[in-house]
Order: sequence, then C-alpha cells, then structure tokens
Amino acid sequence: MTGVLEVAAASAAIAVLARNKHEKERQEERIASELYKRFFHAELSEESPERATFAGSVAGVDANAAAAIRAIERYQKERRHRFMYLSSSAEHVGDTRTRVLEELKQWLLTMSMDTSSSAETVANRLDYCWQFLLRAPAFEAQNEISFLATLGEVCRHLERLFQQTVSLERTGEVKIGQLLGLGRELVESTMPVLRFSLSAPSRPESVDHKQRLAFSELLEAAKADSESSVFDLSTESGRLIAALLREAHFRRLGGEELERSAATTSFAALLEEMSQNWSEPSAGRDSGLLAAFAQESHVARKAFLDLCRHLDRFCFFLMALELYQKVAAAGGDAALCWLRRSLSHLMQELGKALLQLREARLAVGQASKKHLQELAKQLPKTGKLELRWMQDLRHVDDQRLDELHKTLSKGFAEVQSLISAAREVELKSMAKEGLQSIASAFLSADFQARCSLALPDRLAAEMRQLASSAAVPMSAVVSVPTSS
Repeated sequence: MTGVLEVAAASAAIAVLARNKHEKERQEERIASELYKRFFHAELSEESPERATFAGSVAGVDANAAAAIRAIERYQKERRHRFMYLSSSAEHVGDTRTRVLEELKQWLLTMSMDTSSSAETVANRLDYCWQFLLRAPAFEAQNEISFLATLGEVCRHLERLFQQTVSLERTGEVKIGQLLGLGRELVESTMPVLRFSLSAPSRPESVDHKQRLAFSELLEAAKADSESSVFDLSTESGRLIAALLREAHFRRLGGEELERSAATTSFAALLEEMSQNWSEPSAGRDSGLLAAFAQESHVARKAFLDLCRHLDRFCFFLMALELYQKVAAAGGDAALCWLRRSLSHLMQELGKALLQLREARLAVGQASKKHLQELAKQLPKTGKLELRWMQDLRHVDDQRLDELHKTLSKGFAEVQSLISAAREVELKSMAKEGLQSIASAFLSADFQARCSLALPDRLAAEMRQLASSAAVPMSAVVSVPTSS
C-alpha cells in the first residue's frame, strides 16, 4: 500500500512540474511576443526561425556584433548538449528562447563593418534586450551559461556597438543635406511669387510652359544682363529680380562654382534706391507693377521689397550652411558639436530669415488675392493685361510653399538638438572612455615589453595624463579641417 501511495505522490508531483513548466513556457512566450511587438511592430513567431542555426564564418560583420553572435551560439551549443540527455529530440524546436536568440542573431549578421546601422536602431535593439533582463524571474535558470547571462553579454557588446556608431554617425551631414535641398526648392518656388504676384505682364501671352519657370533658366537669364522674355530690364521690378539672381549665393545655389570671395552685384544698392522710390504715393511708370499696385498701394510694394530682402538673406545663410555639411562629412556629428556656437547662431539666423520670408510672402499673396477678387467681380469687362496677370498667378503654389516653410522650420530645430550641449557631453564621454582604453593598453607591461623601439620623450607621461584626465577636449574627439 505504501508503494502505491509513493507512486501516486510521484505521479502527482510530475504532473505539477509539467503544468508549472507549461505555464512558465507560456509566460515566456507572452512576454517575448509583447516585447517584440512593442519594439518592432511585428510578430516574433513570424520573423524568427524555430530552430537554432550556426553562422559559421562572420567575415565582414562588425566585431562587436560578431562577438555577440559567438556568445549566442556558445549558449545554444551548451543548451543542445544538455537537452540531448533529457529528451529523445536532438534540439529545442520552436521554443521562445530559441526564437528570441535566432531573431537577434539574424539582425546581428546584418551589422556590416562597411555599412554601419544608425545609432537609433542599435539603441532600440539594446533597449529590447535589456527588457528581458528586467524580467529575470520569468526567464530564470540554474545553469552557468543561461539565457539571461547570454543576453547580458549581448547587451555589453551592443553598448560598445552603440558607442562606436554614435561616434561615427553622420546624422548631421544627412540632415543638413536635406535642409539644403529643401531650401533650394523654397527659393525656386518663391520666384513665381516675385515674378507674377504684383508685376504687370510684359509678354503678349501668359507663361504656359515650365521651362521659363525653372530656376536654372532664371539664373541664366539674369546672368545675361540683357533684355529677355524672362526679365523686363526696362522696369524697376525686373531689374531688381535680375540683380537678386546675380548675387553669388544664388548662383552657388544653382550649382555654379564660385569663389567664396566673389564680388556681389548692385542688388543692395538697387533695393535701397527702390525702397525710397516706392515709398512715395505712386511708384512711377517704370515700376513694372500692375496699375493697381503702382498707385496707392504702398503696403503691397513694401511687402514685395521685403520679400526680395528676406529671400536674399535666406539664400545667403543657406549657402553658409553648406560649409558645415562638408565639415560633418569629414568629422561626423562630433565636428558639428565642436562648432556648436557658430552653427547654432547660423540656425537662428536661418530661422528668423525663414519666418520673415513667409510673412512677406503672405503679405504679397494677400494683396494679389484681394485684387484678383476685385477683377473677378468685373468679368467679362476685365482687360487683356489683367487676364494675363490672372492666368500667370497659377504658377504660384502656396500650398507647397507652406509645406516647405513648416518642414524647414522643424529641420532647423532638429539640427539645434543634434548639436546641443548634452549631445557634446555624450560624445566627450565616449571619447574619454575610448582614449582611456588606448592609454591603458599602451601602458600595460605586455605592450611595453614587446616594444623594440625606444619610446619618444614624455610619451608615457602624456599617456598617463590622458588616462587620468577628467576632461577630454573635442579636438581629441575629431580633427576638424579648416575651410579655405
């Protein structure tokens, strides 16, 4: 009877253990699935293999990623060895731990030495792995090489990969490049506002083909400095727009190679002269403006001149930003942090010019729309000149201009964030850690014993000072080329 009771008790204990194991596996599956969906917006079961794989050669993979892969495979081999003693199967198939590590390994294999991933992507992966460590009770194990210990080692390698990625990242170069492209489009899209919103048509027909509106065509016509179908140089407005486009920064924006010290044209002097002339009750017969704006419309004329002035400032500062893109290409984000004060000032100037440009454009647009509504009430009595003016207004794309202003304003703020003091502290901290590691290796007895050449004077002392220094200058982080 006692034997029967013992067997029954053992059976009950086995059943409890099996039920507990099943519940534990379900808990692991639920946690892993929720984490993967939260971080990557996908199903873990659909993205990961159900069996353990072994990468073999990891040539071309980043050293930190390769070390993480080796840690995972070491755990998988040890786990398979244990499993063969406990089951008739040769390996774990489809369980949560296999899926988590296999999916992670597949991602690590994409970390190439030649093409680094973004710091944001690596940080997301690191945070994902940390979440498992924060839920340790659900994944606990007794063996020395455990699932959590393996993920802990992977996290250490990912931290090094993140630091490496941040130090080499070219986020600033890409972001500034995008701003330059958007800024060029804004300048180009603003030209129809200048050419058609207030000006009287000088052609027998309205502009109906896009080539005349292309920025490159406008630059060429302005550079010709002669009468053309694009600019009526017999009028003040035509001469002013042509002079604006002859400015060196507009020509560089159009892709023309010019020296930074290239002489400017008479735009500033002409703008000042017209500001005085157009402040009178009447702008004069050679203003080039539609009659409604040439007489008793001082506010509209002032808005037009402000539009020219702020477009000039915006383009000038935009081309100054191009120099910082070249610096970022050579030295990464660390170089931009080193130049934070000057770049921050430039971004503020650009932001202010952008705001003033928008205000002037809206004022010009309001004046033209008001007159357009007045003419619409007079149809069909409206004259041919006014009809051509109304037709030319279709080239003004206010919706796109508003989108560009909004995107550029957001982009300027992002660059400011990229070069913040906190970002510089982060880069300096990583640089300090790297420099201390170098100094420690250099000062080690093994390194010194293997040196066959005498050390330069004071080199050892300088390395000790570097290792113990609390502050790391940005010049130690990156060497920024000087502009010619």
